[in-house]
Order: sequence, then structure tokens, then C-alpha cells
Amino acid sequence: NSHLTVEDYVDNVDAVISHLKRFDNLCVIFMNGYLKENRPYEYPTAEQIRKTIQGNLTVPIYLTQKLLEENLDIKKFVYISSISSIKFRYKNYIYGISKKYLEEVSSKLIPERHLILRFGMVETRMSENHKKAPFTISKNKAAEIIFHNLHKTGTVSSLFTLRIISFLIRIVPSKLLNYYESRFL
Repeated sequence: NSHLTVEDYVDNVDAVISHLKRFDNLCVIFMNGYLKENRPYEYPTAEQIRKTIQGNLTVPIYLTQKLLEENLDIKKFVYISSISSIKFRYKNYIYGISKKYLEEVSSKLIPERHLILRFGMVETRMSENHKKAPFTISKNKAAEIIFHNLHKTGTVSSLFTLRIISFLIRIVPSKLLNYYESRFL
């Protein structure tokens, strides 16, 4: 029954805080993201790199800090991350780095009440022009996964298969991952 539209979360942070002050027992979910790079098809410009870092790291951390300063009744902070945060690959290096730092900084800010959910590809506007990766899910399925994991803390893979893929990504050399992605994805 409540709705707030803002053009810029940083510029309109006071409106966001004012809106949230009306509620108790909040769960704040950061579903933001920006992904322009998709090499070898698109190489990001300096502006796209800035937007990638801002959308995936700067804005959610800034908002988290501001919300913590206000001492709002927030029970959980949920950050939607990516399997790309595990190992930075040529295909989406800047995106992966920004998600990795989001995970690290948010877990230090609020270790006892944060949840990081790692997804693979979710079909959204952000992924419209990207080739589908294995285990791509719909945004409705992603919402279901978020809802079913709200009671957890720490870092959680959204699907069991992604947990296995995460393990493989950690142990396979980057050059081999980059080669595989350039040939098959």
C-alpha cells in the first residue's frame, strides 16, 4: 500500500529515509544492478564503468550506511549479488569486481543481519541483450528464491546447481573459463 519513486537514490536519500521511517520490522532488499559489458561484444566506456561501480557497489553501500545512521527498525539487509563475484572473468570483469566488493563491504557493515544471494543470470531488462547462460531463471523464480531465503544470513547460492558451478569456477583457471565463455556462451 506504500509506494515511493525516486530518480536518484543518492540525491533523494532523505526522501527514502523519510518514507521508511513510517514502518517497523523492515527488510531492505537491494536488487539494483548495472551490466553494460559483455565482452567480446561490448567493451564498456569510462561512463559505463562508472555506472557499473555506482549501480552495483556505491549506491547500495551508501544507502546502507545512511539507513544505519538513522537507526531505523531494519531486521535484515538483503543484497542481490552474482556468481560473477567469485572469480573475475574477461566477459564481465568490472561487474564481477563491483559485486565482490559489495559482498565484502556489506558483510562487514552489518555481519549479524545481512544476506547475500548469489544468482546466475536472471531474465530482466539488464540481461535483455545478453546470451542466456546455463541455469538462467525468470525474475519471478528469483523473487521466489529471495522470499524463501529471507530467514538466512551470510552468503547463499540461489540454486544448488550454482553452488556446484561456484566451486568449479573457483578451481578452474581464469584462462580456461574465459576460453569456454568466448566459445560457448
